[in-house]
Amino acid sequence: MRSCEKFCFRTFLALGWISNSVTGISQLAGNYIVGPGVADYPTPIDAFNALEAGGTSDTVNIFIKDGIYEANYYGLEIESDFPVTIGSLSESASAVELKSNFSSIYFQSSSNVNLKNLTIVSEDLGGCALQMRGEYFTIDSCVFIASPLSTAKILVIEDDEKFVLSNSTFNCNLAEIDAGEESVIEHNVFNSRAGFYGQISSVRQNEFNAQAFASLLFGTTFSENQFASEANFSGGNNLTIEQNIFEGECSLSHSDNSKVRNNFFYNFFWILSTSASLTSNNIFYSNVYLRLS
Repeated sequence: MRSCEKFCFRTFLALGWISNSVTGISQLAGNYIVGPGVADYPTPIDAFNALEAGGTSDTVNIFIKDGIYEANYYGLEIESDFPVTIGSLSESASAVELKSNFSSIYFQSSSNVNLKNLTIVSEDLGGCALQMRGEYFTIDSCVFIASPLSTAKILVIEDDEKFVLSNSTFNCNLAEIDAGEESVIEHNVFNSRAGFYGQISSVRQNEFNAQAFASLLFGTTFSENQFASEANFSGGNNLTIEQNIFEGECSLSHSDNSKVRNNFFYNFFWILSTSASLTSNNIFYSNVYLRLS
C-alpha cells in the first residue's frame, strides 16, 4: 500500500469512518454466557476483550457460570453508552470468583459497568482487590476478599455522576470510596477499615466492624449505620450524622455547619475544633460520654 493510501486508511480509522462490521469487530447487545462447555465466551477476560474491542449497541448482560476464573484483569476499559451488567449466572456471589493474578482487578476509564453477585479476590500483598475509575458504576451483592495488606479502592472520576454500592461485603484491609454527589452507599458489611471521600450523597444502613473514617466530605448524610469500632469525621462541611449507633469512640473535627442528632453513643464522643459546626439543630440522645476540646 502506498504511503498516501496508508495515511488515508489510518485517518478513516481514527475518525471512525470504517465501521466495526467492515473491520470484523462486532458490537455486543443482549445476553452472553461465559464459562466452560456451551457458552459464548470461555472466560470472563474473553468477554471483556470483546466489549473493549467492539463496544455495545444496546444493553449487555454477561452471565458467568460457576467457577474460579484467574487472569490478568488489570487495565480493563469498558466504555459503553448502555448498561453492561457482569454477574453470576446462578445469582450467587460465592459461586463465581474472579481472581487477579497480577495486581488488582482494575476497570480503567470505564462507564456504565454493573457488577453483581461476584466474589472479587486479590492475592497481591501490596495491591487492591478492585479499582474502578470512570462513571455510572453500580456494585451489588458482591464479596471482596484480599490480603490483610491490600485494599479495595473505588474512585468515580466524575463528581456529578451516580455510583451505587449496595449489599456487598468487604473482607480486606481497607475499602476506600471516592465518589460524586449523587452516590449512595447502603446495606453493606465492612469487615475492613472503610474510608469515604468526595461528595457522596448518602451512607446509610451499613455495618462497620472496623475503623471508619470520612475525610473532606461535603453534604454527606450518615444515617442508620452501626459502628462497632472507632469512627472519625474530619474536614468538609454540611455533614449530617443522624440515627446511628456508635459502639466505639467517635470524633468530629474541623467540619463546618454539620448536624449531629438522634444518635446513640456508647463511648467517647469528641468534638475537636468545630465550634462553628454545631450552631443549631443538634440534639444528642443517650450519649454516654461527651467531651469537648
